[in-house]
Amino acid sequence: MAAISRLEPRVTRIDLKFISEHHPRLDGTTRVEAAVHVPRKTFRAEAEAVDVPTALDRVVERLERQIRDHHGRRRKRMARPDALDSAPLASDVVDTAGEQT
Repeated sequence: MAAISRLEPRVTRIDLKFISEHHPRLDGTTRVEAAVHVPRKTFRAEAEAVDVPTALDRVVERLERQIRDHHGRRRKRMARPDALDSAPLASDVVDTAGEQT
């Protein structure tokens, strides 16, 4: 979980659920669900494995990927020039409708 707080320092809460079902499967899998809350965004992941540490590692990997992808999208959106900056100004547009040919 330290990797998640390193990637996203604004984490306000992490919810973990360790689920053991009343009627377990024959292979004895354990399910882990997690939710990481940051301001204005919640990342969720779940994983199944034979033991709890393996399932927890898989959940952490999935959450890390989601956070990395989210930061990449934010950076791309911030680096993109604003559409208003590239649009011509109203004073630069010439009205050709009133011209006679």
